[in-house]
Amino acid sequence: MSPLLTAIAALVCYVLAVRGVALARDQGPTARRLQEWRDEQASDHQPSVVQRAIDAAIDRLATSMMELLGPRRLDRAQRRLARAGYPDGMTVRTYAGRKALWALLGAAAGLVVAVSLNIVVGALVVLGGWFLIDIGIAQEGKRRQAEITRNLPDFLDIMAVTISAGSSFRNAMQRVAEALPSALSEEIMTTLRRMELGASRRDAFEELRERNDAETLDSFVTALLQAEELGAPLSDTLAGIARDMRVERGQRARKQASRAAPKVSLIVTVVMVPGVIILVFGAMLFGADLDLGMFSRASRVP
Repeated sequence: MSPLLTAIAALVCYVLAVRGVALARDQGPTARRLQEWRDEQASDHQPSVVQRAIDAAIDRLATSMMELLGPRRLDRAQRRLARAGYPDGMTVRTYAGRKALWALLGAAAGLVVAVSLNIVVGALVVLGGWFLIDIGIAQEGKRRQAEITRNLPDFLDIMAVTISAGSSFRNAMQRVAEALPSALSEEIMTTLRRMELGASRRDAFEELRERNDAETLDSFVTALLQAEELGAPLSDTLAGIARDMRVERGQRARKQASRAAPKVSLIVTVVMVPGVIILVFGAMLFGADLDLGMFSRASRVP
């Protein structure tokens, strides 16, 4: 095997191993919330010397990186951070500083790999350092939007019951959001704070839709604003939206299952069928007690 293929295979194995360790350590949403609470408790302590040095380097690199990226890329980064819920309290400035730091580390590691191993692999390491933080933010945003889509129907059902019991719309949203902590609750609380600061209900919910790209959340905001304009009962509207979302989620699950069937058939055809054929014919040959050496002796006969 060529050194290039060996290096690429090693790089792929390393990435898969890192992802596997992360999945193995993931103990579910309850454990993540507990860990977040522990991190909040630990954040009250004074940061270490290493952490302060890293923060200082990030802050010093942020200005140069922001000038390099430009306003348009920074605006896109702002939208991605909002979609991901600003992980670790990350702002646009800290994003630029961390991107610069990872880019420098990737460039140094890529130079070492290019000199000692292969130029192509070194270039891949450099690109990985440049895009690493963007990939992490994109994955967190995708996970967060999926969580919002999953929790929205239950949230709306409980809101409908709360409003039917006599609570106001804003009070019902706040009580349900406090009772069901999640990414959706964080977005709802942000929307309520915007309304408390003077924003109209329409503007606050339009901002909610702009911060997220979940289709179900977009449908919820559209239906809610239309119900407000038409004067429809909120409890019936919310219950209808939740019902439609569950139907849509079932249809989406069936569509994904139908797409998975050809992939499963392809894997069975390419991997399992040849293996079964080899096992069957191998068992037949060994069971027949044939002398396979006669074929090689026959080939040597002039």
